[in-house]
Amino acid sequence: MDRRTALAALGGLAGATLAGCLEREAEDEPPEEEEENDDEGVLRVVAPEPFVRPEDGPGRWLAERFPEGREDAEITWISPETGLDYFLERARRDVPFGADVYLGLAASDVARAGQATSAVFRPLDRGSLTNDHRPRPRFSLADPHDRALAVLADYTCLLHDADANPPTSFGDLVESTYAETLVVPDARASAVGRSFLHWTVAEFGEDEAFTRWRELRDGGVRVEPTWSDAHDAYLADPDALLAGRASRRVTAGRAGEDPDRHRVAYPDDRGYARPTYVAIFDGTPRRELAHEFVDALLSNEVQAELVERTDRFPSVDPDELDLSDDVTAFADEPIESISLDYGDLVEAQEEWLEAWADAVGVGD
Repeated sequence: MDRRTALAALGGLAGATLAGCLEREAEDEPPEEEEENDDEGVLRVVAPEPFVRPEDGPGRWLAERFPEGREDAEITWISPETGLDYFLERARRDVPFGADVYLGLAASDVARAGQATSAVFRPLDRGSLTNDHRPRPRFSLADPHDRALAVLADYTCLLHDADANPPTSFGDLVESTYAETLVVPDARASAVGRSFLHWTVAEFGEDEAFTRWRELRDGGVRVEPTWSDAHDAYLADPDALLAGRASRRVTAGRAGEDPDRHRVAYPDDRGYARPTYVAIFDGTPRRELAHEFVDALLSNEVQAELVERTDRFPSVDPDELDLSDDVTAFADEPIESISLDYGDLVEAQEEWLEAWADAVGVGD
């Protein structure tokens, strides 16, 4: 068994193997007591299931690459079915997290962790990092506790057919000619839908944003239950506009799909930034190794490999990376990015979801 490529799965994740090995822990709730793993060389990293899929996720490559030159080091991947909620519940019960690093956080996740009953992530020790300056300023998170760094990024945008005429201004979306063609996934169930909601709040302000959503509702906007439903509805209508991910164009291009069916539009030349953050769990006994891992994620080699394997955008300057043509040919970034203030996410994001549901007329 290659100790460097172990995969741990929690919370009922479908079985998988990685380099012939599988460690599995299944539980409905965090236990009341759990002893910390005292193996200093085993770094327990939380990541979404697609990241650690043996067949095409970047997790296997990273688990093999990172320990090189680090004696007895290895990575154990953890993918709880309920994601961050699993660890927020542990914080509520004051149970050890059983993990060292969380890779795959959205800005709203960091904000939610900041509202937990006890600390979930610890402030970064900048003195232990050499690459912490590399993420582009547009992806910085104004977290007063300095707990997270951007590793990858995406943008919420409008996807459209090459023959369609997308709006050049975000405000134009409420015009009837656009509202009736707009397809959005439910903000309560979809990260894309939620970020599109955040985009409207960032553009218009809280009060006006929900007035605009009511106008969109009256204009015929189509709200679909999930991202997949929204994408299917979009593909069925060549005149539709889809609130989607800019990286979807990269994925389509690499999969041999018609790239003209996934053109990217950024009204006002702005897109809503959706960085993927990494943070270190509070109380980890492996602080030094955890910081080494965070630093490695921001190196040129790892950044390029992550971009190639996830179709996302790098958090560092892409001009510094050696990327394949099938990535660069379809990677469209906006001239300017927009995002919400961290403090706003902490204070109001749950209220926004309720106000959004009321504005567009969707029930539970």
